[in-house]
Amino acid sequence: YFGTDIPSEDQLIASGHSVDEICKLIGADSLGYLEVDKLSEMICGGTGFCDACFTGNYPIEPPEIDIRGEMG
Repeated sequence: YFGTDIPSEDQLIASGHSVDEICKLIGADSLGYLEVDKLSEMICGGTGFCDACFTGNYPIEPPEIDIRGEMG
């Protein structure tokens, strides 16, 4: 998906499954996520961190189709 080498959001496991469903799919006993603001603090002190791939708040509109290889 946008910013990754995945063509669409529906191919991201967390996009269409609950935490319990993901645990079952990957054979895990538990699953947890870091809060985005805590991740930002850990990585760069809370400033200058792009959280778009976690929040969906992109600085530009993501492409609606796969355009890999069309630029250059």
